[in-house]
Amino acid sequence: VKASPSRMQIFNEIAQQLRVPSKKGLVLDILTRWNSTFDMLQSTLTYKEVFARYADSQHYITAPSVDDWNKTEEIYKFFKVFKETTNLFYGSKYPTSHAYFSKVWGIQDMLMEEANSQDETIAS
Repeated sequence: VKASPSRMQIFNEIAQQLRVPSKKGLVLDILTRWNSTFDMLQSTLTYKEVFARYADSQHYITAPSVDDWNKTEEIYKFFKVFKETTNLFYGSKYPTSHAYFSKVWGIQDMLMEEANSQDETIAS
């Protein structure tokens, strides 16, 4: 969508029609920064309905399927824990060892739970 100004204009018009807040707009992934992947997923999920309407109006054949959207939401939830933990430590002048170990232990628990999950989106 971002590759073409005319496509971006149509996308933004659909977002306005659906009253989707578009202050940040679409975020692209930066390969060397994991948090940019989180930001991209977050903005993509914000525009989920816009993408669906855009795909219908433009006869877009490579639009995400329902399964693709479900996987995106699962990956987003997985990354959200890391994003929140990162923000906690970067946003604090004096992160305590208690806060550090509490969050890291929570991440370890989540990783173990996901590794044993039947849902292969994250487990694999």
